[in-house]
Amino acid sequence: IDVSAINTNCKVKAFLGRDQLNSALKDVDVVIIGDEGNEKAGNQESLFPVVVDKIISYGNAISKTAPNAVVILAAAPLNFLLPVLEKVLDVNGVDMRNKIFGSTAVDNICANSILANYLKIDPKFVTVPVIGGSSEGTRVPILSLAKPNCYIPDEVQQQIIKNIKRRDLNIFEAKGCRDSIDKAYGNVRFLTSVLSGLRGDPNIVDFAMTKTDMVNGLEFFSLPVLLGKKGISKRFSIPQINKTEEAMLSKAAIVLRKEFNKASLYFRNKRLEPMKDTSINCFDKPLHFRVNDKSTENTIPENERNTNSFSNRLMQIFGNSRKTAKGNIKEKNNTSSDIFDNSLEALTNMGNKKKSSVS
Repeated sequence: IDVSAINTNCKVKAFLGRDQLNSALKDVDVVIIGDEGNEKAGNQESLFPVVVDKIISYGNAISKTAPNAVVILAAAPLNFLLPVLEKVLDVNGVDMRNKIFGSTAVDNICANSILANYLKIDPKFVTVPVIGGSSEGTRVPILSLAKPNCYIPDEVQQQIIKNIKRRDLNIFEAKGCRDSIDKAYGNVRFLTSVLSGLRGDPNIVDFAMTKTDMVNGLEFFSLPVLLGKKGISKRFSIPQINKTEEAMLSKAAIVLRKEFNKASLYFRNKRLEPMKDTSINCFDKPLHFRVNDKSTENTIPENERNTNSFSNRLMQIFGNSRKTAKGNIKEKNNTSSDIFDNSLEALTNMGNKKKSSVS
């Protein structure tokens, strides 16, 4: 009621309970599913049985009432729940390859803040790509590609990586419950990016866990995506990284496989799909990462560089990816600069721009 009293053009309606779920989903453009469950649970895996059945019910309702909506899953444990939600939608005949996202924005904004704190500079000038998954064992900070470029001693770098990977656990240990405020901010930031893309704003790029084929044996992976009117317009591959980061990536992939398989096994045991062999034996498959060819490394003319532009920083890191997952929108042979010039001004100037409302 108090939100509906705000004097904007956005009309607010409130719904409560499972009986009103279909009414709440009617005619929506974006569905965002947030955290619920045991706030005292520090182990993400222990949350899975608490919330998974609700995620399944949400997926069934979305399939029935809002099959064309963009779906943002912002609930923990993301690595377990996103495959289940996508499976529910798929079984119900809803193709969500380019419309379902796992929000990992909080991992990136916290990484930016952690590095900025070490460098003693404003976090808005810092970009630390965090790819992979959204748990301690699957977050992969790519410090070698962080902006601004700077020398960090190995021992300090290891501590920064540890703090980024354990960001939610550090909060839990400090206050006795899971993170909430930073995650809420990150989710709103990602939602803003999605709305900007749906509205038709050009060159909107952000990180998210999506369905992809960039890594053998893994259906989902967090990497930057180009957002558009129909969800994902383009996926980016993994850029050139150093050997330490490659090792972290390989370890993260093994953990992700285990977590995805556990989610798949739970789903099949619920008998929501015919019993069949899926990726349960994917441990037999060799790891293979698609990375950018070093020969196509991106450079931005000096007069086009803007240290305040998250878009240009991402363009420098990921802009030369030429490989896309199955089902992506066909791309023109534009250069990275053509596609991504000022791609995330909506984020860096978020407070100064009006955004579309959520249905």
